[in-house]
Amino acid sequence: MTPQEAKEKKEKMTSDLLKSCGVFFAFSNQQFNENKTPLKEGEKYISINNGGYLPKSNLAAFKIGLAEIGKVKGTKKKIEYDVSDFQPDEDKVKEYEERQGAKAERYQELATKAKSESTQRYQTAQRIEHRIPFYDDKLNFAGWFVKNFAGWFKVFI
Repeated sequence: MTPQEAKEKKEKMTSDLLKSCGVFFAFSNQQFNENKTPLKEGEKYISINNGGYLPKSNLAAFKIGLAEIGKVKGTKKKIEYDVSDFQPDEDKVKEYEERQGAKAERYQELATKAKSESTQRYQTAQRIEHRIPFYDDKLNFAGWFVKNFAGWFKVFI
């Protein structure tokens, strides 16, 4: 059975199952009252999620039907290839290897540059660390900032 045939069979089985189990869908009280199926005496409806309802006595049959539908599968046609049709072109392989080598060299350069920049940033942070004061209750950050940098803002205003 092809995948398309399996899909059609599943759709038909699902439709038949919903009819036989008395499943209906409602998204408001009005739709519920219009679409509900007859119940046996003392029976109640249960929700199957996504707006679906069915009589509680039909739940077991519904679950069995869903399991049967899940077993239907289509099989894809296997295609056989001749391996000799897919041999790589030596020039293209060489070109690809050269590009990969160039990429590897570029990545190595970038990694070395990033390592040296991060080392430089770390050393800069260490040099200025002693200039940043510790804060206590008497001196908060805003006070320290205004005291040390208020003159700079006059230049930009």
